[in-house]
Amino acid sequence: MPRLYHTKSKTGCKRCRARRVKCDEAWPTCGGCLRHQVDCTYDRLDSTGNAASPASTTSNSSSSKPKSRNPSLNEGRDRRYRELRLMHAFAVQTAPTMAGTHLPELIETWSIEVPKLALDYEPLLSAIMAFASHHLARIADTQEKADEYMNLRSLYLESTLYKHRIAVGGLTKHNADAVSFTTVILTFDSFANLRDRPLEPYEPPLQWLQLSRGIGGVCKLALNLIQDDPGAKIWPVVTSMMPFIRHSRTVKVDALAHLLHVHEGEMPEAIDMDAYEETTRLLCWMLEARESGEHIKMFCRRMMAFSVLLPDRITGLLERRDSRALVMLAHFFALSSYASEFWWVGDMPRREISAIRDFLEPKWHGMMVWPMKTAQENVPNTETISTGRVNEEGEVPGDTESRQCRIY
Repeated sequence: MPRLYHTKSKTGCKRCRARRVKCDEAWPTCGGCLRHQVDCTYDRLDSTGNAASPASTTSNSSSSKPKSRNPSLNEGRDRRYRELRLMHAFAVQTAPTMAGTHLPELIETWSIEVPKLALDYEPLLSAIMAFASHHLARIADTQEKADEYMNLRSLYLESTLYKHRIAVGGLTKHNADAVSFTTVILTFDSFANLRDRPLEPYEPPLQWLQLSRGIGGVCKLALNLIQDDPGAKIWPVVTSMMPFIRHSRTVKVDALAHLLHVHEGEMPEAIDMDAYEETTRLLCWMLEARESGEHIKMFCRRMMAFSVLLPDRITGLLERRDSRALVMLAHFFALSSYASEFWWVGDMPRREISAIRDFLEPKWHGMMVWPMKTAQENVPNTETISTGRVNEEGEVPGDTESRQCRIY
């Protein structure tokens, strides 16, 4: 698609000017920099001679305050209409693309029960608005619309994170259900946002991994509070997944045992080898499901559970750019590429794997052959049109469906 015409901004941030893209000049972080999770620097004066921002100030925080010309969260007709549109989009378009929604009880949970809960819990409502905006940005037919929806996503995400942190700090039986769903949506959104992140120089997606680590703790606390409440809406999500989680602890690692092969001169600590083996077990758990022909939406649940179940030690090793941990991360992304037709996955696995391979020393390239090949074989078709649902065999339907919406 050719780049759309726009009026050049003379006071936009340094990064947007360098990329020659329109800057919304939100302060302290513009929408583009917030979306890409990079520092935002204003180093030019506006027409009044005042600094658009202090030249020395940078930010990559999600707590930026957009300028008034951006979509506002102030009460009014525009906001009510917009949020009605976003809630409808979430229930009708976004919810059917989420992991596990091939199960009748889960599509009902996400498309009906979660929106109901959100009406009484503002962080969940904001999370729904943010995630629906993210989806609509991905399927927008113009860059202008995509940017508009991503700006909305940033606004609602900021609101969600601020209020959600407060709610988690005061978790009660009354809000435990809604807090759990909010946490799950934030994890989905963070994973979807990997699609646009800069990959040079390569840095592991630690923000997503750390958020995923938190989901386990939050949900464990929440489930303890509602264990005597059979009517809690989170139970269908939990009970339908627990047998698969238990199975993950007993899977053999034979299929990917080569990932544990120690190179000559390499002397990993015992605690690291334990973490490598546990991670390999999780990868084999995903591989086993794929090879057995498991429904793609059930497979997606394993994908999203991977980062929650990942040993803390591996996250620490990734933070230190440990080569073996990076190879294992590449294998996770390779397996994720089987779901590349979903909008929240897309071409991200191939991008991540290529960047990891370029970062690694040549002696590790042999272990990268399968991830590279698998991701390349599963590059998504950008013209895929679908209802967002899959057929009984767990396959993404083509453009013959009567109700159409882009899932990629």
